[in-house]
Amino acid sequence: MEKNNGPDCNSIRCIVARGSLVGMSKCKCGRSPTGLCVGWHALKKEDYEQKKKKYEELPEEEKKTVFHVRAIDGIGE
Repeated sequence: MEKNNGPDCNSIRCIVARGSLVGMSKCKCGRSPTGLCVGWHALKKEDYEQKKKKYEELPEEEKKTVFHVRAIDGIGE
């Protein structure tokens, strides 16, 4: 659990709670592992399942930073 939930908290949990990551909106399709839109709504079912599996295999620390404005389409893209 995040100890710092203030405006300086930059973890994915805090960013989602604030809904304030520039260029990203809240996920409306339910596919995003972060709660913010990462473009997975446009994926075919097989592609989505592959990306989801790859994300789930990441170490917990990497899950916190894998998505950012430049990587909006997902892991490694």
